[in-house]
Amino acid sequence: METLNEVGIDSNHLPNPELYIIINGQPTKSNNVWHSLVDVNKIKAALTKLKEINWLYRNVDDDSIDESSKNVIQVVSNTTCKMLEKANDQDLEGLSAYTIRNLDSKIATGSDISEYKLMNVKEAPIDNRQEHLNLLCFPTLFPTGQYGEHHPRQSYLAQILSSSEYIKSRLLNKDSRFRRNHSYCLHYYGLKINKALKTGIYNLLKTSRGNVGQTVAEILEKINVLDEEFEGNLSTMLAPIRGTNQYWFRVKGEVKAMIAEYGSPTLFLT
Repeated sequence: METLNEVGIDSNHLPNPELYIIINGQPTKSNNVWHSLVDVNKIKAALTKLKEINWLYRNVDDDSIDESSKNVIQVVSNTTCKMLEKANDQDLEGLSAYTIRNLDSKIATGSDISEYKLMNVKEAPIDNRQEHLNLLCFPTLFPTGQYGEHHPRQSYLAQILSSSEYIKSRLLNKDSRFRRNHSYCLHYYGLKINKALKTGIYNLLKTSRGNVGQTVAEILEKINVLDEEFEGNLSTMLAPIRGTNQYWFRVKGEVKAMIAEYGSPTLFLT
C-alpha cells in the first residue's frame, strides 16, 4: 500500500504489538483505507464472558484468536501503522467480488447474467436457514443466547408469529436497542429481500414463456450461453422487492389503471 497520511503512530510505541490486530476498513470512493488497532485482550475478555453466559459460544476455540494475533505480529512490527493508506489493485481484488458497492462507483456494463453469477466469490456463504442465526450474529442484543425469533414461547399466539410480525415487535419495542442497531435492521431487511427474490424467481420460472416442463439443467444452460430472451425476463423477478424500478413500474401501472377506472384523484381540504 502507498501511504497517504501519517498520523504518527509507531509500532515501537505500542506496549506489546502482538496483542493488537489490524482491522482494515472498506475503501472509500478514492480507494482510501482506514486502519484500526483492536486489543486482543479485550476480545478475549468479551469471549470469556460470552462463554459463561451464552450457550452458543461455549464451544468457541480460544486458540483461533491467538493464531490471528500471531499472523499480524510481523505486519505490525515491519510497518509504521499509518491509519490512512491508499489501496492498490491487489488490495481491491478481493472486494471486487461483491455486488455491494458505493453509490458513486461506476455501473458495470456487462451482461445481466454475468453480474448475477458472481463468479469471483470464493467464500462459503452463511446459511441463513440456521435456527439461531440472529443470536449468533448479534451477541450484544442477545447476550444470553435466548429469546430470539425461534425461541420456544408458552403463549399460543406468540408461537404462531410470522417473521414480519416478529420484526415489527422488535423494532417497535420499548427497548430501543434493536431499532437503533443498523446491522440488526439490515440483517432482517436482507432476509426479507431474499424471501421476495425467491418468490420472484419462482414466478419467473413458472410463468415465463417456454419454461414449462424445463429441467434445471436446461435453465442453467441458458444462463451459461447468455440467452437473450431468458436474460430479458430476469428483471421481472425483482418486482416483489420494494424500491426497485420493476416494483415501482408495477405500482405505477396499478395507479394508472385505478385512474382510468375511477377518474383522476381529487384532494379536498376541510
